[in-house]
Amino acid sequence: MLTDVRFAGIGGQGAVTAGKLLAEAVVVDGRYFTTQTASYGGAVRDGPAASNVRVSDEPVVFPWVLHPDYLVALHQTALDAHLRDLKAGGVLIVDPLLVREVPVVDARVYRVPVLELAQQAGRKVVGNVVALAALARVSGLVSRGAVEAAVLAKVPRGTEPLNRRAVELGFELDLERAAAA
Repeated sequence: MLTDVRFAGIGGQGAVTAGKLLAEAVVVDGRYFTTQTASYGGAVRDGPAASNVRVSDEPVVFPWVLHPDYLVALHQTALDAHLRDLKAGGVLIVDPLLVREVPVVDARVYRVPVLELAQQAGRKVVGNVVALAALARVSGLVSRGAVEAAVLAKVPRGTEPLNRRAVELGFELDLERAAAA
């Protein structure tokens, strides 16, 4: 089974890092193959940024994500730019603090307070880790243990407790509440 995921945001939100961490978690979980590609604007902060991950149990011949099954939009401009690509019947995850307008769409929509949860973890910089964990919770693509292992293997020394808490908060997401919001 092939599943496509896109994290989209603006520079500085960690959308590209979230995609890399998802790819790492897929490998930790023993999946056969994953590809990860990224795109970002010339600006380090506030420019467009996106990361695509293809997850499969078999080799992937075509590496590009054209119509993701899952779109995690971390900013309104990212949603506006990428929503047209979301597969019909797909899943959309947005942070209602930064995505205020979600048009009617043929998708299951989850409103996940990413930045609020990141602040609860200790710093808003771990918003991408919260978003990754929430995606894993919603999709079932990767296990909590794999996400935690991938994250802890890549974060700067000394930030492990902060990132562990971000994973925890993302996985504790109340799916019914997020879907109804």
